[in-house]
Amino acid sequence: MRNRKQPVEVDVAARLAGVFAIRSYRYILIAQLCSIFATSLAAISLYLRSFEISGWSSGATLGFAIAVRMAISNLGGMVAPRLVQGIPPRPLFLFSAGLLVLIIASPLVLESAWQLVGAMVLLELAATAFGMAFRGTVPLVVGNNEDLKASSDILQLATNLEPAVTPSIAALLLGLVGFDALVGLAAAATVASAALIIFARLPAEMMPPRGVGHPAKGLARSGLLRTRSFRGMIALNIVLVAASSMVLVNTPVLTLGAFNRGEVFVAIALAVFGIGSLGGLILAPRLSARIPGSAVMLFGAALVSASLFIGTLADAFGGVIVLWFALGAGCSLSQVPLSQYIQQQKSPADRIALRRGVIASSGLCWLIVAPIAGMLGAGTNLSFTFAVLGLLSVLATFAAAGSVAMQISRS
Repeated sequence: MRNRKQPVEVDVAARLAGVFAIRSYRYILIAQLCSIFATSLAAISLYLRSFEISGWSSGATLGFAIAVRMAISNLGGMVAPRLVQGIPPRPLFLFSAGLLVLIIASPLVLESAWQLVGAMVLLELAATAFGMAFRGTVPLVVGNNEDLKASSDILQLATNLEPAVTPSIAALLLGLVGFDALVGLAAAATVASAALIIFARLPAEMMPPRGVGHPAKGLARSGLLRTRSFRGMIALNIVLVAASSMVLVNTPVLTLGAFNRGEVFVAIALAVFGIGSLGGLILAPRLSARIPGSAVMLFGAALVSASLFIGTLADAFGGVIVLWFALGAGCSLSQVPLSQYIQQQKSPADRIALRRGVIASSGLCWLIVAPIAGMLGAGTNLSFTFAVLGLLSVLATFAAAGSVAMQISRS
């Protein structure tokens, strides 16, 4: 068995070594990773600042801010390419980095809830612009499709690790130094990314990513809007957003308010959610190789639903930590086989259309569910919020069970 796996491992290592050998690519990749890291640290600092500003009502502020932020993150990738096409990448990189530095420093001076919402929106706009410059530059910097695939794999790995790694580093900084160190490290990472961009050799213009267009048109042309599988995907998106909204919107209130813990425990809770998500990412492909992918997805959705209902009984921070891990794992289990299903579509047009549809529906779900999670937490109590989101997740799970007609091939 070891001998059979060795050529694959050597091939992967060779592809990664090949793309890392390109100097300009190394620079812009590290710059992109620094930008992702800085954006996440800045988001955590804004979460903490929101509780200082609004106290128990901070969930309502964060619910609205995170809804808009996630909508920009999900929908911006389909709209922004048309806006930045033909723009030189270096000015866009540097403008985004400069805006990011200003937003990173903003938690030190923010005084109102609406200022915080504005900072959160600008943070995501800056991160989206930086990411768009990266994706528009990479195809012109790397040499061939194999290098492009290796670049995509590297960025996907970093994206999967980030929700666990960044909050862990934030917890370490908050525990050992304090809030100012969190802001300082985020600013330093952004300045480092800008410096790398200055010294990188970049093309004169960016290439728009392939497959950019209006999601509804692509779905309508392919007939995918009428399929049971696509309706099941929307239902699973609702489950994902219900769990993620509870975690991102209400963790500061639960930790700092309900359980009277310090700021470091907010970062710890977010890190545990990320670790659970990472565990689900590792487990899902192995389960999909043994049982139908639809069963894996529904199991993940059921795990999310059960965890949200159990949350109504949580009376200690330790219990919330366990629930956050389960929610993270359930989210990944409900989504990874879905991604595999999209990749296995024979038609490239269908793959693009399905991917756009999932992204667009996710953005819309965030705009609806996150404000509900925040307003319920601020206006009623957190147990009731758990129950409402749990009920929403259960209904979506049953809808997915009735609609999911997808089979993920076993490797």
